[in-house]
Amino acid sequence: THIAYDLPGLVSGEVGGGGLDETLRTGKAVCDGYARLFVRMCQLAGIEARMVSGYARGLGFEPLGSEPLEEGAHSWNVVRIDGEWRLVDTTWDAGRVTGGEWVRRYGTDYLFPDPAAFVHSHLPADPQWQLLDEPLTTEQFHDLPDLKGEFFSFGLELEDDTPRIGRATDRTSIQVQVPQGVELIPHLENAQGDVVEGHTFEAWGDQDVTIDVAFPETGEYVVGLYARHPGDAQYMEVASLGFHAEVDRARGTFPLTYSEFTEHRCDLIQPKQLPPRTRRLTFAIRVPDAEAVSVVIGTEVQRWVRL
Repeated sequence: THIAYDLPGLVSGEVGGGGLDETLRTGKAVCDGYARLFVRMCQLAGIEARMVSGYARGLGFEPLGSEPLEEGAHSWNVVRIDGEWRLVDTTWDAGRVTGGEWVRRYGTDYLFPDPAAFVHSHLPADPQWQLLDEPLTTEQFHDLPDLKGEFFSFGLELEDDTPRIGRATDRTSIQVQVPQGVELIPHLENAQGDVVEGHTFEAWGDQDVTIDVAFPETGEYVVGLYARHPGDAQYMEVASLGFHAEVDRARGTFPLTYSEFTEHRCDLIQPKQLPPRTRRLTFAIRVPDAEAVSVVIGTEVQRWVRL
């Protein structure tokens, strides 16, 4: 909470040496300074800690990119608690880069995470610091989906083995276990980073959600997953899943939903796709604990039809 990430220094190439005195004097550092200061604080407290170096899916990481390890150098820590090594990344828990600026946001998503979760974003140069019974190879790491620490903090879980870049035809589905009290929404982006509206849809169950994705044309896409607790001011990015889609025949768009749809875990049974102009349309929707559900017809003059 007292050290700011030196993003301007990193961008300009004028980062300090990471020494303890410099970090404390300036109140800023990059990952090396955070990790060194944490080790020294642990030493003063009589706690065994070490600095770990390796690759992390941080600044510059592209879900659809080749992911060169030499361009993602990062430092974090391991600390021995009750005889057992635990993982810590103080840099990533101090804040995050949003819109090209570092925003202070203290968190504990990277304090003692499960090693099997941590390895989705951090690959140490020395495999022993993966803290896994069977350390992953570099190739296995490259194939892991990009799941942030927040993904696991929210208690989310992918129900299928999903690679970092999957292959699909015109459609695909993603199933995620979502605990009660957590809201989850998807965003579909093309390879240029443009949001593609109307091509994702959520079907909620009691403890999970199925995200249907309709790709508009052949190309590479990223499905970003965002989560929050009710009442939170904003959603947090928790995962980015890449896809290479081979589309022979594009389908129509999905209906547009709003935050209340996710908040109340609604399930629109039909229509799942927007139909052509028609005089008759059948609606079926499941809304848990709702007293009434209505369809509003018209824009300027609205007519409410109770289902």
